[in-house]
Amino acid sequence: METITKSLTPAETAAAITAAMADLVPPRIGEYWKTQGGVYVGVMRGRDGKLDYHLVAAIGEHELVDVVWGEYGKRVDGCDSYHDGQANTAAMATAGLDLAQRIQGLDIEGHNGWYLPSQAEAHLLAANVKEAMKPEAYWTSTQYSADSAWYQYFDYGYQLLDYKDAELRAVAVRQIQIVNA
Repeated sequence: METITKSLTPAETAAAITAAMADLVPPRIGEYWKTQGGVYVGVMRGRDGKLDYHLVAAIGEHELVDVVWGEYGKRVDGCDSYHDGQANTAAMATAGLDLAQRIQGLDIEGHNGWYLPSQAEAHLLAANVKEAMKPEAYWTSTQYSADSAWYQYFDYGYQLLDYKDAELRAVAVRQIQIVNA
């Protein structure tokens, strides 16, 4: 069988690269990112040697309602980061917490890697897409103690603590690494 290979012209090559990169170019903050499965929240600064990243939220039909963070009186190792929601959620899931396992199990438009936002990520949600959220309390992945964890209240924009067995809302987020041109 004969294989025919066609060389692309420089214009065709540029068009192919542009089309491939279009999936990684975010829309305006607060708009749905068609190729990424959620609403574009903004850029989070990388911490502890990690790169900056775009944050996307599964706002709306994929939000969880009336879910508990975990068990009151049970401290979960590895859930104390103000910045790293992925690590917090992974620790929650490893500890067998239903909320984290449900969020990690999401597959939205072929995208996985969803997690519960940290306090810092929830601050960005409140700053940039507050109007898209229900004016209610949403869990963060940041634990405060054996009894309580932090939540983001979107009506007034503040963060407070609630008992881990309180029933609040939860929104999943995911990261998209920033591609430097």
